[in-house]
Amino acid sequence: MAAAPICSPYLVIGVRGSGEDKVGPFGFGHRAGAYAQAASNALPAVDTRYHTLDYAAAPVTNPLTWWGSATRGAELLVSLVYEMVSSCPGIRIGLMGYSQGAYVINLALRLMSADARNSVRAVLLLADPISWGRSNYSKWLEEGGSPGSAYRQGHGMLGREIIPSDIEWRTTDFCIVEDKVCNSRSSNTLWNALSALMNQRVHKEGYTVCCGHRNYRAYLGGEFATRLLGQLGYGRPAPPEIPAPPTGPPPVTSVNGLADGTVLVTSDTGRVYRMVGGAPIWISSCANNLCPNPRPTTQAVINAGPAVPRDAATASDEAGNVFKFVGGAPIHLSSCSVGCGSPVPITASSIVNYDHMRPKPADGATAKDEAGNVFKFVGGAPIHLSSCSVGCGTPVPITAWSVATYEHMRPVPADGATAKDEAGNVFKFVGGAPIHLSSCSVGCGNPVPVTGWSIATLEHMSAVPDDGSTIRDEAGNIFKFAGGAPILLASCAVGCGNPVPITGWSVATLEHMKPVPDDGTTIVSETGDTYVFAGGAPLRVPDCQVSCDTMVRISGASVANLDHMRAVPADHATVRTETGAVYKFAGGAPLWLSDCASGCGDPAEVTQWTIDTREHMHRLPVDATNLRAVETGTLYRTRGGEADLAGQCPAETGCANAVAVNQKSVDSIAHGVANRGPAYGVLSRYFNGVDHFTTVGGVPAGYRLEYAFGLLARTAEPGTVPLYACRLGTDTFSSTSSTCEGQTVVGYLGHIYAAAPADQAAIALYRCIAPGGGHFDSLSSTCEGKTVEFRLGFVPALAPLTRYFDGTDHNTTTAGVPAGHQPEWTLGMLSLVSQPGTLPLYSCQNGSDTFLARDAACEGKQVVRHLGYIYTAPPAGWPSIELFRCMTATGEHFDSISATCEGKTVERSLGHLVARTLLTRAMRGSDHRTSAGIYPAGYRHEHTFGYLSAVSEAGTRPLYSCLLNGTDSFTSAAADCEGREVLGRMGWIWQQPPADGPSAALYRCTVSGTAEHFDSVSATCEGHNTEFLLGYVRVRP
Repeated sequence: MAAAPICSPYLVIGVRGSGEDKVGPFGFGHRAGAYAQAASNALPAVDTRYHTLDYAAAPVTNPLTWWGSATRGAELLVSLVYEMVSSCPGIRIGLMGYSQGAYVINLALRLMSADARNSVRAVLLLADPISWGRSNYSKWLEEGGSPGSAYRQGHGMLGREIIPSDIEWRTTDFCIVEDKVCNSRSSNTLWNALSALMNQRVHKEGYTVCCGHRNYRAYLGGEFATRLLGQLGYGRPAPPEIPAPPTGPPPVTSVNGLADGTVLVTSDTGRVYRMVGGAPIWISSCANNLCPNPRPTTQAVINAGPAVPRDAATASDEAGNVFKFVGGAPIHLSSCSVGCGSPVPITASSIVNYDHMRPKPADGATAKDEAGNVFKFVGGAPIHLSSCSVGCGTPVPITAWSVATYEHMRPVPADGATAKDEAGNVFKFVGGAPIHLSSCSVGCGNPVPVTGWSIATLEHMSAVPDDGSTIRDEAGNIFKFAGGAPILLASCAVGCGNPVPITGWSVATLEHMKPVPDDGTTIVSETGDTYVFAGGAPLRVPDCQVSCDTMVRISGASVANLDHMRAVPADHATVRTETGAVYKFAGGAPLWLSDCASGCGDPAEVTQWTIDTREHMHRLPVDATNLRAVETGTLYRTRGGEADLAGQCPAETGCANAVAVNQKSVDSIAHGVANRGPAYGVLSRYFNGVDHFTTVGGVPAGYRLEYAFGLLARTAEPGTVPLYACRLGTDTFSSTSSTCEGQTVVGYLGHIYAAAPADQAAIALYRCIAPGGGHFDSLSSTCEGKTVEFRLGFVPALAPLTRYFDGTDHNTTTAGVPAGHQPEWTLGMLSLVSQPGTLPLYSCQNGSDTFLARDAACEGKQVVRHLGYIYTAPPAGWPSIELFRCMTATGEHFDSISATCEGKTVERSLGHLVARTLLTRAMRGSDHRTSAGIYPAGYRHEHTFGYLSAVSEAGTRPLYSCLLNGTDSFTSAAADCEGREVLGRMGWIWQQPPADGPSAALYRCTVSGTAEHFDSVSATCEGHNTEFLLGYVRVRP
């Protein structure tokens, strides 16, 4: 350790910043050294010594090393001050430090005794990482030099520590407002963020050149020197510019009644004062004839005089700046339009040191601007009054500029300040916000009367407390504010500051508080876990590369207990990842937005890891979440994590509270079977957990496919009767009665055979009654063990075999599939009854791998269900297509009608399917689409046209699904879709009516007025425009 400096009247100790060597002026480092150089110009060279603290000043590379360096530095500084005070009676010490050096000084001042601090006569803290922020001793500028437009909102990034009050008036805490090391909205102990901020350009370079056109180094250096020289030691004679007390006039024994401008010199301390508004103001220099005709007095007489000048008194400094006193504080005027009187000349140092002045106006003081607006001061802030019903006193005229620039004022009242409105409601300020108290049990002080309008308009107040502000209720619970919400702390390990006492009722009623933190608010726990809020929920981020520049330190238990937080984000909240992807929350789950047409809001910044891990969010939306696709106005409702088609907005119930998303947002979670096309045109049974519903088309939201029963005749044929869907209350049932047996007719389904047809395989369909009285249909002659009501008729025993995929596993079936599976395509028709040349086909499972097998034991694996019967060879009288079982390189099975298994491994042929596919029409928004099995989400079934061939046959040609301008679906026989987007081939359509069975002509049409395409079996295109005949579809398979 370096030897202590020898005694001298003045000692300046410099404390270097992180990683700084003993370079620059006096070895203080380049930053603090620049200010020390400026101070040395005003300090007596022969009587002043400079000493750099001999400590590590460790760089920001390792947290333990840095903390150790800072802590040890504070210990060394305290020891050095104690040694100098003990060895050198009367010595005046100045402390000057930058960054880590400022931290060392801040800590040391709080560690040393009051007696030792009394010898520290000047302190300059530059970029203090534990700066208290707004305080009586803080100063700030924008990097470019602007003094007032950038208000210092934050505090040190490592926390906020206030220095002892006995040294505040001798201290300046200076921060460039763009520097988040000393002006952060929250505390941050994550080391990568700390390192990044301490290495930012403004922190490393801004202080040596500060600031713009203002030479703040000279200003702060001069201020530092003035404070250090404030009282001469060692009995040195007064400097020559201070005249010796006159010997003629008797000493002044009271300052009361002395005229403004009167000069006084204390015979015992050698200090010079000038009377301003009845109070003696110390002046630092007698240059420019500031000390004419001094009168002798003593320091005791000065101290016994008024503490501050009277309201409206004025003074001017060497630069001509005029100050008018309001509540004891010097308010800088922009002009004399409001009256300057006869300003008493004083020194700028007088203003800087607040000698016989207040740094901010006293509570209750009033001022008035040129426009007549009256302001009453509360906690140093000018509160605009709507009237003088609460008392205005005699407002001091000042300029509006003074209020706008917060000249010797606070932008918002100080913590703990209190105000009272006309109705007697008392408000205590916390982080700038007025918190309504239910009683004065927590202390009300002397509330300043203000108007209720002032509180309502929040002029010169914050709507909610600043981040990091703390409060304490009657029970001792401490809350720290984050994003406007009070977060209960488990302990003060994360820093409690100086909690403002308020009532528990204030927290319970969220008086000027938020129930959950604002989106984008960032918090960090004791262990370094970092969370960003979205929709009130804390979403964890893995590091501080995104949105971690301002963080509030809270307890990990606060997150665990979700205190004033949501378990999952609220509907409509949005987040954005580092890739630019935007997600909107619905039912607690993040849904990816393809664009911002649905509204992106102001997304909170998170990482893709946050989305992928799903912490504090659901993987899929909860049941009954309503979603609205903005492109079409289609409404979806979720069940079991999947989105079901629910209707069309705005008419449908649920649109008002639906979360607006893109159609692509829904596609990934849309139910794969219900209202997606695989079962359109097929008589199938659905179940919603309560009610069974049999239909050939769309189903209400929440219904899931159970079984395919078979095919109905599309038109009346010999031996058939109409079949209707009916409803009795909440019970749906099927009936051959056109009046639904006196109940509500839901719709016509098709024609069912009264007896088994002779020319095609068919299966009997029964109407059954469950124990609770609800109806359902079944292929079981025993109604699956329930009550058989009667047989409805017979249906041709064919059902489409469809392949689905959930991103990992393929599942081929005629029935429903687990949640998450999306339809890929229909492969062909499977017989539901045994016929000559067929074998049973089973759905099987091996772990997560689903596959098809003809073995009733599923080759030793789990049997899922019996699907139907597959032909072992091409059936006579039917076109057919061969089905193969395939395997990927990872061993996952899938089924395909490709002889090469789509480039994967062919495991075996499973047999042959009937090469027929149903052609149907559905509508989403204004778009009509025709498909042979699969629809995107949101298309509601309109019509079943008939059957296409799944293979090329004599007299057929391919039929394609196409898209025009991204929104208009149409059908074409052209392989290039007439130059438009090709969606895929649907099958083969007959060019002429087939000779071996009934058929229907299919026309391509356009809607009158919009030219939107649709297909129809109506020769008049249902009253719209007929484009041309596409071909013919079979009415029977």
